[in-house]
Amino acid sequence: MSRAALILRRCFAADGEIEALQFQYDLEREMATDVSPKLEAAGDRHAAGTHSEKVAKGGCEMANRLDEIEKRKACRSAEKIAVARMLKRLPLSQGKLIHLYYIKRIPLGVAAHKLGFSYGYARRVKKEAIEKLEAIPDDEVTAMMPPDYSFVLTEEEAQVGK
Repeated sequence: MSRAALILRRCFAADGEIEALQFQYDLEREMATDVSPKLEAAGDRHAAGTHSEKVAKGGCEMANRLDEIEKRKACRSAEKIAVARMLKRLPLSQGKLIHLYYIKRIPLGVAAHKLGFSYGYARRVKKEAIEKLEAIPDDEVTAMMPPDYSFVLTEEEAQVGK
């Protein structure tokens, strides 16, 4: 998978990933705040350590989750900027379609309608645009991203690439 294709896929998936991380954080926070008042009423000692220690450990894990959310948001911003730079290399109609689909996350049929395309034509335009973007050399795509951006594939990305 080219780096341009990877950035497009990550850009498309970013909102869902951030939403999932936020849900996990909110759930952990809800559980922690639900348990804390009950611990105070029941007493703090437990054979495996104090409940306060366990709650504190949970707080650290929640802080890590918040850091993870913020890092993913920063990556999403960098990915969107890189996609915008890559779109400048496409004809206007292709760039508009890719922008609507990958950045705005508008379903292809709706994007086609907005642009006055049939669905079949939009599929062809999208395919041609992706082929052009995938032809961008990896070193040029790397230069569009922050120095600490990781292009290492996740397990899920590696499976898609097969």
